[in-house]
Amino acid sequence: LLNDNAITNVMIVGVGNMGRALLHYRFHERNKMKVVMAFDTDDHPEVGSTTSDGIPIYGISQIKEKIFCFLKVIKLHPSFV
Repeated sequence: LLNDNAITNVMIVGVGNMGRALLHYRFHERNKMKVVMAFDTDDHPEVGSTTSDGIPIYGISQIKEKIFCFLKVIKLHPSFV
């Protein structure tokens, strides 16, 4: 689609070496994507923190809850997308 400025929200599962690299990659500047959240094992040391860009990192046991909440926000506030 020409002149499509829509941003695709994505999440990353796994914040090991590759996941951290993806978290710090500037998707929004190059690919019209925005990382909105990340997940890893519940006992991963980075769970409960946020990246320098403000991306929250959650435990994998919260994935259903967080996706549901995110979709609810989008439904209530379509301009958020």
